[in-house]
Amino acid sequence: MRIIKRNEKVNKKLIEKFKEELKREITFYREDVENIELRLKETQGKNGYNVNPILSDRSKISFLLNYLKDTKTDTETFNLKEYEKILNFLDKKFEKIKQRKDFQEKCLDELETLANNWTHTAQHTFSGPENFMHDLEWRDEYEAILKELKDDKEILKIKEKIKEADKKLQKTAPQLLKRFHDFYENSEWDYYPKSYWWRHLKEFAEKQEGKK
Repeated sequence: MRIIKRNEKVNKKLIEKFKEELKREITFYREDVENIELRLKETQGKNGYNVNPILSDRSKISFLLNYLKDTKTDTETFNLKEYEKILNFLDKKFEKIKQRKDFQEKCLDELETLANNWTHTAQHTFSGPENFMHDLEWRDEYEAILKELKDDKEILKIKEKIKEADKKLQKTAPQLLKRFHDFYENSEWDYYPKSYWWRHLKEFAEKQEGKK
């Protein structure tokens, strides 16, 4: 959870942007929950419907909610509790789907793919600005799927692969920040938790520089 420091100025325009983003993400989440069972029936194996977007979007909703709670954005026209009620209803429906074998199998398949994608990204230190956002989303999606799977030998191997890729990119954080400076100049990713270091590269790079 993000702690708002005393006397810290909260960007009102950014708050309004996050409020609209929360509404939009909940709309997407509702559509996904209502259609996921049919989509899983229509697709088999590794091809077809991917489950990682709905899991990543649900994580994003939690991050936005926590941020807006911390900044005390509740108003008469924007009641966070009402959005939480909607989410509780949708989560109950989604939870039943998440326990299914075909859903779990898709999670594992997609986790492996995302880990390979992120490893490739680390090897090439990102391909360029045109793909940068997509590369970051891979890391978000990996994190979201990982929460749905229990550790076993296969999962531990995948986690080790990601750990090594992370280390490689973290070592070059200052250089990455210079290269992708424009992406980190605003605060539009403030709602992501600090554990998502790839969304807070400026702070991470400063820490790296401070250790030298």
